[in-house]
Amino acid sequence: MISKTTILALPRSGTTSIYSIFSNHKAQNEYLEEESIQLLTKYRLNNSFNSKIIVNSIIKRWNESKMQVDAASFNFLCAQLIHEIFPQMMYIYLLRDPITWIESFISMLIYYYDIFADQPMPEWMTDYGSVYADVFSWDVLMQSCSIERSTLGQLLISQLFDFWCNEHKSLLSFCMNKPVLYLRTENISNSLSVLSRFSGINIQDLSKEAHVNKGKNIKRFLHTEDKLLISTLSKPILNEFTKRCHG
Repeated sequence: MISKTTILALPRSGTTSIYSIFSNHKAQNEYLEEESIQLLTKYRLNNSFNSKIIVNSIIKRWNESKMQVDAASFNFLCAQLIHEIFPQMMYIYLLRDPITWIESFISMLIYYYDIFADQPMPEWMTDYGSVYADVFSWDVLMQSCSIERSTLGQLLISQLFDFWCNEHKSLLSFCMNKPVLYLRTENISNSLSVLSRFSGINIQDLSKEAHVNKGKNIKRFLHTEDKLLISTLSKPILNEFTKRCHG
């Protein structure tokens, strides 16, 4: 049986693909998603929020689900608490480049916004957006990918990139001296042998179905100048991650 393993990744970075690969080995994807995100949102936005509530939530998820692989896309929000509860935990750290991540993440949110159509968006989803960007609202989200982008729409993109940078800096620091497999999102489908060695599971027993949650109606809205700036500023993080992939 695979040792307890937590996937660390931002949403739209391959957590569902990893879940699919380990689906025959007590993997779970987004178990207790709404409840967990509501608590983690309060944890991230309120400095006085009692972290013991998050600790209890993490323990509850593992005990109820009986999982061995936790592929939730919100684990990165409480990595240190997970480690304190399970000091022997193993980790698979996924990173998606910031340009495709921003476009995929915003496209995903627009997809859900369209599903609700004229209905009010769930409050927990709106609050969760504020974790990623102070200026987040559904109106600003739509402005961010319009042909004539508003000032707030541009600010949302900037804040999402800042979030990507800050969270990956934090994860790179957290993962030092821990049992971690570093994997770029675009390489998941070609990494079964690496995942097999890391997990100790025979490669024949891993599912071959990767990239099962491909983005729907991905919008390509970042301007050339956006991409150039993002590419330049993200190089130190990407270079460090690549070095660890090959380390």
